[in-house]
Amino acid sequence: MIQGNSAGPSADGSGGGTYWGTLYNCTLTGHRAKLGGGAFGSTLCNCTLAGNSAFQNKYGNGGYGGGA
Repeated sequence: MIQGNSAGPSADGSGGGTYWGTLYNCTLTGHRAKLGGGAFGSTLCNCTLAGNSAFQNKYGNGGYGGGA
């Protein structure tokens, strides 16, 4: 479980929980970031994302720019 992290207030603050990572069987919850509150550019396999938020709720609250 990865929980309660944040990424930057800066323009490039991306991936509150993981940034360009590969995760298996994980839960990402309670993260904040400008892009991809829970995950940015990451591959998530059998993962759960809950309660994450992104800038103005329009740039991928759970994940942004990744694959599954």
